Amino acid sequence: MSMTGRESAWVLGATAAAVGLGLVAYALRVGASRYLESGDPFPGRTSAVLDVVGNYVGAVLAALVVGGLVIIAIATVIDSDGYIDVSVYRTHRLVRRLSALWMVWSTGMVLVAAADTAGLSVVRMVVTGQVGYAVSVSLPAIAWMVCAVAAGVVSVVTAMSLRWLTHVSMLLPAAIGVAALPAVGNAAQGPDHDYTTGVVVCFAVAFAVSLGVRCMQHSRAGGLCANSMNYAAAQRIKKVLCTADAVALVCVVAVAGLLRTRDVPGSAFGVATGVLIVSLVGLVIADVITLRVRRDTVVPAVAAGALVVAAGCWAVMDTRVAPGLIAHPFTVWDVYLGYPLPDPPAIWSMLGVWRFDIVVGGAAVAMGLAYGIAVRRLRRRGSGWPLGRAVSWFAGCVVLVLASSSGVRAYGNAMFSVHMVEHMGLSMIAPALLALGAPASLALRAFPRHAAGQQLPSARSTVLMILDSPTVRVLTHPVVALSLFVGVPFAVYFTPVFGILARYHWGHIVMSGLFVVVGYLFFWTVTGVDRGPRRLPILGRLGLLFAAMPFHAFFGIALMTMSTVVAESFYQQLQLPWQPDPAQDQWVGGVLAWVVSEVPIVVIMVVLVVRWARQERAGRRHDDYAVGAGGADSMGDIDTEIHELAAGRRLGGR
Repeated sequence: MSMTGRESAWVLGATAAAVGLGLVAYALRVGASRYLESGDPFPGRTSAVLDVVGNYVGAVLAALVVGGLVIIAIATVIDSDGYIDVSVYRTHRLVRRLSALWMVWSTGMVLVAAADTAGLSVVRMVVTGQVGYAVSVSLPAIAWMVCAVAAGVVSVVTAMSLRWLTHVSMLLPAAIGVAALPAVGNAAQGPDHDYTTGVVVCFAVAFAVSLGVRCMQHSRAGGLCANSMNYAAAQRIKKVLCTADAVALVCVVAVAGLLRTRDVPGSAFGVATGVLIVSLVGLVIADVITLRVRRDTVVPAVAAGALVVAAGCWAVMDTRVAPGLIAHPFTVWDVYLGYPLPDPPAIWSMLGVWRFDIVVGGAAVAMGLAYGIAVRRLRRRGSGWPLGRAVSWFAGCVVLVLASSSGVRAYGNAMFSVHMVEHMGLSMIAPALLALGAPASLALRAFPRHAAGQQLPSARSTVLMILDSPTVRVLTHPVVALSLFVGVPFAVYFTPVFGILARYHWGHIVMSGLFVVVGYLFFWTVTGVDRGPRRLPILGRLGLLFAAMPFHAFFGIALMTMSTVVAESFYQQLQLPWQPDPAQDQWVGGVLAWVVSEVPIVVIMVVLVVRWARQERAGRRHDDYAVGAGGADSMGDIDTEIHELAAGRRLGGR
């Protein structure tokens, strides 16, 4: 049995409305009991109902926006100017309108969440002038503000541009908006909350992709493109759905275990978890069968409806304290770290404490696997790839794992000096090694020039478009890259930002991502090994390195000589039995920042000087050959393609 797009929309609308009414009934039935469990004041029936239903509606709206962006990313034919084709224009309009609605809804939910935390009705909170205070002490309210900003960015940017790459770039703010609220709920509380936060972030994004794509896939106009394109797009969508469902299932099972849901299966939280897991198990089985038999085994509208019900279950789980956490006797370490640190830092203790970061460490593993697959593809075609580049990339991935998941991270969360080692690894050492790995050049050589037998954009044309995009051109401009590289540490550590982010694991994820990206942009620009929008002469790159050195030295000296302690209240609240002196620990951190930060800069400087000397010896006529002998492949054909891309002659892989 198949349904038209209109029939599917009616079925999904009816299902969503039924789930919403069910949540209203649930919130009225439990009343003040869920607030008594957590010890919070009861804000009244209206606020209690709005909190649950608002969470559900916001999650669905966010998923629809993400799903629409994913469909545009994987199912559009790009024209010669980089614009989306007519088959996804309807999806584009829906994304633009739904993101605006998501922004308005999230803005309203800021007040609801603040009132819910303060134990007041929204009206009373506004009348008594307690809005500012209530918002400042409510993490859910702040998370809704992040959702509103993310949705606003997507709405404004998609209203201004029809370019395919613009829509793809909007997946990042949309994903941040999706993960913001779950990351500050149960996941941020209690023992092992570092694991739970990472797992919940992955679950929220994967679940949003699955729900959103299934609900939005009928928004593509039919009959406007070749059958080969429609078939290829359908296959891509099926693979994305299967992957998203599998990730969501694994993550929600992990969440149930970490929150000790198995101990309270009869509670509302436990029932909602069970329904959510059963729904995802059924969808994963259907996905696998669909991929094998190449036909839908479940009516798409039914699958989407099951996920709408699952979204309602998640709203129940995310708006009340997990019973397993209520029964757990909390310690200071549970609140601030998520794990015990009874012993002072030493080589053996740091080697023995591993807390694998699901997001950063998982990304490093994925980066290593992707790079290895690309190198293997090149070798199968009989082409080589410099061993030094591969070693550099894999070493960078190892540094990311060590800095984010070993005892360096575990003790870095409790000691500023160890955190500085982590910071240097994430912002200096790993980015420098990754930049020397030349991933863009590898991708351009490993991917085929044309998407065989289909009109969808090839992976190679996608990489070319990214390299020539205005955003990448701006971020890799020498002045911008240098300003971010030297300015971000000052903005984080010499403002209240670090004290806020250090308190939560999601804050550590944000800092890690920021440091790695900013460092990579700088070293990508400086090394000149990888292909990009522009390539500075060696003297220009040396100038950037010389310009960065005094700023990082000043950063370390400033930490050593400060009269105040960075995030002092946070470190004092940890109550470690071996608590170091905060001022002395910060002084050590400043020394480490000063010394370690110079190492990768000096190494890159030596590499550039050696390459410069080789070029001078080889003569101007043989510059390109000499660079290739120094480890950088001759990539003139790629440079030509990028220039042609800028002229609009080679977009879409055609």
